[in-house]
Amino acid sequence: MIDIRESFGAKLLSALLGTVGLLLIITLIVVRIVTGQQVEAVTARTVENAGTAFEERNESRRAVVGQLARPFTVGNRALGALDVAISENDIDFLAGLVDYEMELQGRPDALLAFTDSDGTPVLSVIQGTQVPDGDPVNVAPIADELINGESMEVQSYRVIDGTMYDVRSLYLELGRRPIGTISFGLPIEAADVQAIGSVGGFEACLHFEGRCVVQTARVDDDLRDAMLGSIGLDEPLRLESSGTEWSIQSESLVPTDPSQGQRIVAVPLDAVLAPFDSIQRALFLGGGGALLLSILLGSILSRSLTRPVKALVAATGRVAEGDYETEVSVASRDEIGTLADAFNDMTRGLLVREQYRSVLNKVVSQDIAEELMKGDVELGGENRDITVLFADIRGFTPLTEGMEPQEVIGLLNDCMEHLAAAVDAEGGVVDKFIGDEVMAVFGAPVTQPDHARRAVTAAVRMRDGVTEMNRRRAALGEGAIGIGIGIASGVAVAGNMGSSDRMNYTVLGSIVNLAARLTGEAEAGEILIDRETRDAVGDSLAAPALGGRSLKGFSTEVEVYGVDMISYVPANSRGGEVAQRQPPAASSLALITSLGLASIAGGVLPDHLSAQWPTLAGSGVGYISESGTFQMDLSGQLDLEGLFFSNDEPGLSGLAYGEGALFAPRVRLFLDTFAGDHLYALVEWRGDRGEAPTADFWEARVEQAYLRVSTSSGALSVQGGIFASPFGSYAQRHLSVIDPFIRPPLLYDYRTVISRRWAPSNADRFVSWRDDPEQWREDGAPPVWGVPYQWGGMAKLGAGFLTFRLAAMNSAPSSEAEDWYAFETVEKVSLVGGVQAKVTPELTLGWSYNSGPYMRSDIGNGPDYAPDDGYTQSMWAADASFARGPVMLRGEFLHDSWYVPNLDDPAVDLGYTFEGQVDLAAGWSTALRYGRIDFREIGTSGEWDWDVTRWEAALGYRITLNAGIMASYAATSDPSPLDPEDNLFAIRLWWGF
Repeated sequence: MIDIRESFGAKLLSALLGTVGLLLIITLIVVRIVTGQQVEAVTARTVENAGTAFEERNESRRAVVGQLARPFTVGNRALGALDVAISENDIDFLAGLVDYEMELQGRPDALLAFTDSDGTPVLSVIQGTQVPDGDPVNVAPIADELINGESMEVQSYRVIDGTMYDVRSLYLELGRRPIGTISFGLPIEAADVQAIGSVGGFEACLHFEGRCVVQTARVDDDLRDAMLGSIGLDEPLRLESSGTEWSIQSESLVPTDPSQGQRIVAVPLDAVLAPFDSIQRALFLGGGGALLLSILLGSILSRSLTRPVKALVAATGRVAEGDYETEVSVASRDEIGTLADAFNDMTRGLLVREQYRSVLNKVVSQDIAEELMKGDVELGGENRDITVLFADIRGFTPLTEGMEPQEVIGLLNDCMEHLAAAVDAEGGVVDKFIGDEVMAVFGAPVTQPDHARRAVTAAVRMRDGVTEMNRRRAALGEGAIGIGIGIASGVAVAGNMGSSDRMNYTVLGSIVNLAARLTGEAEAGEILIDRETRDAVGDSLAAPALGGRSLKGFSTEVEVYGVDMISYVPANSRGGEVAQRQPPAASSLALITSLGLASIAGGVLPDHLSAQWPTLAGSGVGYISESGTFQMDLSGQLDLEGLFFSNDEPGLSGLAYGEGALFAPRVRLFLDTFAGDHLYALVEWRGDRGEAPTADFWEARVEQAYLRVSTSSGALSVQGGIFASPFGSYAQRHLSVIDPFIRPPLLYDYRTVISRRWAPSNADRFVSWRDDPEQWREDGAPPVWGVPYQWGGMAKLGAGFLTFRLAAMNSAPSSEAEDWYAFETVEKVSLVGGVQAKVTPELTLGWSYNSGPYMRSDIGNGPDYAPDDGYTQSMWAADASFARGPVMLRGEFLHDSWYVPNLDDPAVDLGYTFEGQVDLAAGWSTALRYGRIDFREIGTSGEWDWDVTRWEAALGYRITLNAGIMASYAATSDPSPLDPEDNLFAIRLWWGF
């Protein structure tokens, strides 16, 4: 339907005004451009003329200097006399010669300075004052350049006692043997600069060390400050000062050495701009008159042309109200008459089309009906970025128990009508009704850039509507209805499925399964969404993180968020509207902050995060049996890391690379295998520069390989093979997209003084190692952790809000990397236990313990090694995390005890770390982390290592759903005299494929 409510006369008037206004604007822009070009040309020409004038003055001074230098430098006799005087340090002779020659040539204001063949100043004479000691003229660097370089003459500038001198320095030699140097300086007078500025029509200032030493008469305080502000700028500085507009540009007096001063030229622009100002005033007056004339002519023409259109406008209004039987009379055979015929044909076609649509809308969604009405329906599908929503009525069977069938159908229809209305209100498509469950799609068949926001808003509408429905049911004494909702976003196949004569428009893919699994996890009244949906919606959504959950059909834990509220305008029970909901204050603050950062960065923020880089799953890689009981998925991740170390001290990061830059790429491939509801296996192949990046460029290995057996509900599971240590909280998010930092926290990253080759004979010797890096640090002390992947077995049990873990691993976390995979070298296992409590949806507490060998007994081979003693590490850790809205807070405390042969007491260190993360906007996040390790005393021998502190800051940006870039900076410090400070800058580009 075409709506012609806008006045034709207004369009005509707008066209006339727009044309005249556009011409006026273009003319003004052209005048402004030409004015700017003229100003630039005048400034460049004036600066060039100023440089030429100053250079002419320099040539004049150079001629005077040549005359002054002649008695000192021409002829072997003069050079020989200088040679003897300089070599014998005959200051009286040199001073007398200078006084005589300067009085003879009438230049008592000149400056002279002598140096010997080594460049050491011998004598300086400044306006008749002799300075035999020191270097008041600062000629030593000039002499060094002349003696050790290839130049025979150097020009420079010096300011002494408020007077600027143009200094020419000459290299002296006799018989190809260096004598030394002689420098002549003539003062630059203000009268010279004033004369040049008067002739050139500009103001000038000679600047040296922060002030104007010589300047023209019109340079007042304001103009001088403006001229000083132009130093270092590549383009002329244009501003107004003392009622005059100026164009100011600076140039170095010595082009190769800006430190010797600048020549600043200020060009007055009043005379240049006057003609252009007159042109602009004329344009404003003429343009205003043209606009008034356009208004008059437009009003006259519109009245004569709009009368025949008004009838069509009225008829169009009736059609807009649904009266498709409306027709207009045809009174003429001109263009208006042709338009009336077309209008009548259109209303007849709309009447037939609406009859078809009314039938289709009863069996399919409105958007799919639109597609069908186009008539080009074919089998097939395409990859689309969409959001899928499932809503399931909780406890429907007990609720309807004892009801008559017609009552059950009526209740179900009431619920589904409300759920479908919420989907329609946000432009979604109800894909199908499955018993007491509804499936909806957003972003297909009609593309919607904000499909994730629409889906979450529809879910909130559903929840609010059910709440209102339950109030009405409670008033009637009827039981309450509860719905659980799950939402997932990503790429899926959308299209018409079925046969050529009967088909159905639907969507297929992993995100459909994910949305269904989230719905199964949701309690009554709960809305669960995945990370992609939360990031795509952005800061209008209040959705605290609920942590990772193991879902059937997915190899890794899925980060789940619970929706509290979203900004939208819900309809009330009377058909009106209520006040708009606002996100929490933290979300508003984050939105403001993100907009500010976007302005600084040039406004680069994604419209949404529903886009995705290519993936193996999207390419069809994988296998699912016909029965669906056996499934294999192949995926991977590419990490391109760049690291820069400020120091080669291994205490910074546990790396053995050294200082400088390091490129550390990493490729991981995951093969996930599912067999029914109980068996799951994972194999990870990894290629990188080693467990700790070194100079060796590439290493490939199997990083993980384990089999897990679980109950159908997933509450109890047992696994065995090679997998990450379950101790602590960091391994669960190691190298995942939910970790905002590139390097591990300090607690898991720092190397200690535990030697892998020597057992100390006593505590005093052990403590002395901290100041002897050659003895132990470079010998390869094991890291505190570094996230090991070890042989072992683990049992996991979920009971309510508690999750228990119990594992047996082949070594302690701090064992050497080569021992993680060495199953045959196990002497005794390392026991790991832990419990995690989900106190509230926002707050999670954890505790874990580990005890086991960190070194094999056959490693120690020194004379003090005690073969009967063991190397055992006992650790316990407590951690907490809190997530609400865009804010995530984490903290962890670690107590570490090292049992070392020959020591009565263990070596103990206490570590703790705190970090905060804020999601600034869609795709943007930032984080700050603090970590510290306190090394405790061993008996009375003192602390066994230097305490360490590290601050880290990070910034991340999600380019797409499965790719992003992040950067971090870490500053590590300790009071050690060996290495008080280490810094690390890192950047990572990651792509999950």
